[in-house]
Amino acid sequence: MTTVPAIKGKIGDKLYFQCTMNAKDLIARTEPVEEHFSKQDIKERGERGKLQRELNKRYLTDVAPYLLRNKDRFIPSIVVNLDPKLCEFSSLENLSIPVEGKMHRVKEAIQFDYRDQAANIGFLHIKDVGSMYILDGQHRMAAYRAAINPSENEKKVLQKKFEDTEETHLFDNSNELKSDQISVLFISLKGDVEMRKLFTDVNSNARTISQDQKIGMDERNGFYKIIQNIIDDNLVFSHSDWIVPAGTSLPQNSLKFIPKKTLTNIVEIIGEQNDVEWKKNVLPPKGELEKVQTICVSFLNELFSKIDGYKRILSHDPTDNPAPKYRNPENTFALIMKPLPMLALAEAVLLLKKHSDLDTAKIYKAINNINWSYKRGDDHQFLGSVINIDGNIQTGKGIKDRLRDLIIYWILGPDKAKIFFAGNDRLEKLTEEWRRATNKDGDIPEVKNK
Repeated sequence: MTTVPAIKGKIGDKLYFQCTMNAKDLIARTEPVEEHFSKQDIKERGERGKLQRELNKRYLTDVAPYLLRNKDRFIPSIVVNLDPKLCEFSSLENLSIPVEGKMHRVKEAIQFDYRDQAANIGFLHIKDVGSMYILDGQHRMAAYRAAINPSENEKKVLQKKFEDTEETHLFDNSNELKSDQISVLFISLKGDVEMRKLFTDVNSNARTISQDQKIGMDERNGFYKIIQNIIDDNLVFSHSDWIVPAGTSLPQNSLKFIPKKTLTNIVEIIGEQNDVEWKKNVLPPKGELEKVQTICVSFLNELFSKIDGYKRILSHDPTDNPAPKYRNPENTFALIMKPLPMLALAEAVLLLKKHSDLDTAKIYKAINNINWSYKRGDDHQFLGSVINIDGNIQTGKGIKDRLRDLIIYWILGPDKAKIFFAGNDRLEKLTEEWRRATNKDGDIPEVKNK
C-alpha cells in the first residue's frame, strides 16, 4: 500500500484528489492508455473510441533529455484516472489519535475557522496491485519512464542523442529523478465518453506558447537570451518600439523597423558564422554568452549605421519616423527594408566580411550604391528572382538564400564571384535558379546602381 497526502475537491460533477507522488511510485502505478488497453482493443474501438493521441517521439528526444539535464526542471500536474477499487481516501475529519490514554479526533485540534475543511484534507491510500491510466501528461510520464528505466530501444536513442551533444554523463542523473515529487490529479470518471471529453477539454483549452513568446521568455537558449538583453537594455535600438513583437510581417505603413523573429534569425546567423555551437536547451556559461553577445551587438550596430537607409530611419523617434517612405517600392532602399531581404543582406555581409578580400567600407559602399527599388510593372533587377509580377516579395528559405547569393554576386562582380564560390557548384546553381525564375537566358546581369 502506498499512502500520499491528498486534498479532495470537486469541479462540476467530477470528484478529484490533488496529490503528490514520487516519480518511481507514480510510474509503478500508472500506464499510458495504449499500454493499459491493448493496441488491438484500441483499434477495434474505432475513431470514436480513442482516449488519447499516440505517443510522439518528442518524449524521448526532447522531454527525457530535459529532465535529465536540468536540476531546475518542472512539469505540470499529471491527470490520472481514479480506480475506486484501488484507492481509498481518509480525511483528517475521521482520524483519531491517542492522547494520555484517550482517543481524540484530529479535527478537534484544528483551529476553529479551518475545521470545516478537515473533511477535504487527508491521505489517499493506493494498493500495490493493478494500475491506473494517464488521462493527461502521458508524454511527460513516458519521458520519466525512459529517463529512469529505459527500454533497450529507448536507451539506444538516448545514448545517440547524448553522444551527439557530448552529454553521456547525464545518464548518471536518472536516480535523482526517482524521488521527484510530481503533482498528480486523480479524477473519478465514468466510462470512455467522460474520459474522451476530459482529454479534448484539457487540450482544446490549453494554449501552446508561441515562438515569439518563447524568444522573449526562454531562459535556456543562448541566442534568445541575447535578444532579450538587446531589447531590454537598448543595446542596439534606442527603444523597444522599433521592434515588431510578434510575427514576421512588416506592412509598408508600419513605423516599426524589424520583427523580433527576424532579429533573432540574424543573431543566430552571426553565431553560426562565428562557429558558435550552443546546445539548444542549455544556457551557455555567462562569460561565453557575454562574449558572443558583444560580437552580435557590434555587428548589428555596424549594419544599422553603415547602411544609409537604416541609419536615416533609426536617427528618428520610433513613433515618428520615415520608415513607410523608405519601404515604398519606389524608394531606392525599399527591398532591404523588408524582413526577409534584411535577413539575406545581413548574412551576405557576414559572408563577405569572412570570405572575401573586400574591406568593410567597400562592402557597405557597394550596398548603398545598389538600386533596391522594385516598383510593380517595372523591369527591375529583382523581378522573378525575388519579386513576383504582382510586386510582392517571394517567401521561403530558398528565396532568402537566392537573394543572399545574388547580393554577394552583385557586390563582388562576376570575376570575383567565381573565386568566392569556387570549390562548390553554387554559382552554377544560382545561375540556373535565376534563369528559371526570370525566364531569361545567359548569365546573371551586373547590378543596377542608383
